[in-house]
Amino acid sequence: MKSRFLLLHLVLTLQLLAACDSPSGLSSSPQSSLAAVNVNVSTTNTGLRTVQIPIASLLPEAIQMASHLAVIFDASNTSVDVQRNADGSLSFPLNTSRSFDSNQELNILMVADRQQTFALKLRSGVPFQLDTPPIAVTPDDTVTLGTRLQLQARIRDDVAADNLTFSWEAATAASGPWQAIAGSQPGVAWEPQQAGAYYIRLRISDQRTQSQSSYISPTPQVYVQRSETIAQTEPPSGRILSGEDLGLKLSLPEFASADENLSVQWFYASSAQGPFQPISSQGREIRWEPPAAGSYFLRARVAQAGSLSTYTSERAQVVVAAAEDILSVSSSAILRGESVNLSASLPAVSGASYQWLYSVTPQGPFTAIAGDALSLSWTPREAGEFYLRLRVSTPERSDTYTSSTRLLSVRDSNEVFSLQPSPANLSKGQSVQLSLNNAPSEQVNWSYASTPQGPFQPIPNAGSSILWSPPEAGRYYLRASATRPDGSQAEFASASALVFVNEVSVLRSEPAAGSIALGQSVRLRAELPESTQLRYSWSFSSTPQGPFQPLPSLDNPGLSSVLWYPVQAGAYYVRVDVTNPLTQGSFSFTSDEPMVRVNSNQPFFSTDPLNGRIERNDVLRISSRFETGGRSFNLGWAYSRSSSGPFIPMGGSTAPAFVWDDLDKPVGSYYVRLQATAPGSNNPLTFVSDTPLIFVSENNDSGNFGVNQLTE
Repeated sequence: MKSRFLLLHLVLTLQLLAACDSPSGLSSSPQSSLAAVNVNVSTTNTGLRTVQIPIASLLPEAIQMASHLAVIFDASNTSVDVQRNADGSLSFPLNTSRSFDSNQELNILMVADRQQTFALKLRSGVPFQLDTPPIAVTPDDTVTLGTRLQLQARIRDDVAADNLTFSWEAATAASGPWQAIAGSQPGVAWEPQQAGAYYIRLRISDQRTQSQSSYISPTPQVYVQRSETIAQTEPPSGRILSGEDLGLKLSLPEFASADENLSVQWFYASSAQGPFQPISSQGREIRWEPPAAGSYFLRARVAQAGSLSTYTSERAQVVVAAAEDILSVSSSAILRGESVNLSASLPAVSGASYQWLYSVTPQGPFTAIAGDALSLSWTPREAGEFYLRLRVSTPERSDTYTSSTRLLSVRDSNEVFSLQPSPANLSKGQSVQLSLNNAPSEQVNWSYASTPQGPFQPIPNAGSSILWSPPEAGRYYLRASATRPDGSQAEFASASALVFVNEVSVLRSEPAAGSIALGQSVRLRAELPESTQLRYSWSFSSTPQGPFQPLPSLDNPGLSSVLWYPVQAGAYYVRVDVTNPLTQGSFSFTSDEPMVRVNSNQPFFSTDPLNGRIERNDVLRISSRFETGGRSFNLGWAYSRSSSGPFIPMGGSTAPAFVWDDLDKPVGSYYVRLQATAPGSNNPLTFVSDTPLIFVSENNDSGNFGVNQLTE
């Protein structure tokens, strides 16, 4: 029964649509049965129109829940499928010859799931009623980046635009992304910010009904080319020398046929970002003398028919005295110590002076190169990547040319040196033969450093091949300064460390532990790999930092082995300074810890009687722990009231003991001194008691006199 009713309703509705040949006929149907809904209508340049119902939730529930929807426009029984969009809206093509009436309304039938039919009244704000082409662009040809375009919607005369708002957008693809164009009027001005081909989208909104219509150009409507160059230059290369002028002529396609009186203001800058400075001359074609050497970008501000457009060249179009075109080198890469020829392709000027300079940066500071000529030979004394500058001075003017790129690379190389042994892995005290390959002369001064930056220390010997003894352990870079026959200097330096010196322990003692008692001797020895003709200087100190005192050896102190009698108890560091006459070099070795330890566990001096107390005519025996080690010594004995003297001789002996049998000895308390002198030596060994040892009195009745502190 329900199906019969739906079929009867559909037939009656179609008959109604068939009876209406015009929108006015359809509008005469009962309006109370029609559901009104606002829609948006889009029209392309090909005439295809699409209807969008943005808010489907306002439609009857059966339409909202239907899995299939179709639209019937008239009595032809032809239906059009409705598409559900991701945003919840419904859309379908307006596939009918019928159009919206004067109230911008159109009646249709919508069928839900092929069972239920609903009569809907579509309300559009403003259908697209634009002329062909819908949008006019001025200028309409390809334009250059910087042109200010005029966009105009071509609305038909019979359309009232009072309540319409226009939204303009542009994109390089029909699918977007879209960029907004400022303005809400039928005509707007627009300056594209990038080169490319642009589609234009126009949206028209009816403020009364809040409905929208939109138009998208089917193909790109605006073509914008890059502004790599904006002017023709004379000469065509745009390259001139400082002080010359050149011609500039506006060369933009949009102004090819423009009036000769076109208003053009010119500007220049050293970068595309500016700041731009104005050029005094104005017009489509001018002549200009750049203010200084350099590369310049151009900018032109063009005014025409009330529109102002600004164009900036993407590259430097004017190059004034470009140093890379004027300055040249015979070789762009050399080794330090080699020479390079510098030249400039400038006409020689009588009375002009020329100053060449170099720097590691184009901003400087620049260092002067010796010489005054357009072309000269230069031997760099430094390694690096160098910019060059030439300063030309005449009585009338001064011009400076600076390269914008590095023209010369100077590097260090290990190949300029030969070493023996090679590799030069040495122990401290060994020597290495250094040679400068292909030395320009024998006048070669050598130096070394632990880093390539220095500071470099001089090596004593000079010549193209020398013998060197590094003074300290470490790794060393080499540098050689050679004098050429013409008197110029050539600097050669190693690119990496070439000499490696290891710290070694060369000091030995006998006894091995170096532990002795006061009065005993210790033999010190320096065991160096190259001991021939070396000269030694021995010293000692109670601290590793010093100060070090000369060691009083009984042997020749210049030998590699010495015998030492320490004269005071303590722990001593030992240092030996070695000089090599062949290399004229010197180096030192210092013990890492005390090498000699002298203990005083037993008193060095002793007396008989033990307490050292005697009367003036008594006999006293004095003994010492001095060990001769099989040598013969002359021993001299003396006494004094003070440990610092003056000492009064008591006598001599060859044994480390002495008997004092003088009569009428002076009364008092006395320190004792022993001086041991080896035959032929002028350096006696001196031992002094720490406290008084001898106490002489008129008699020994007093127990408070002459207490020997060493025996207490």
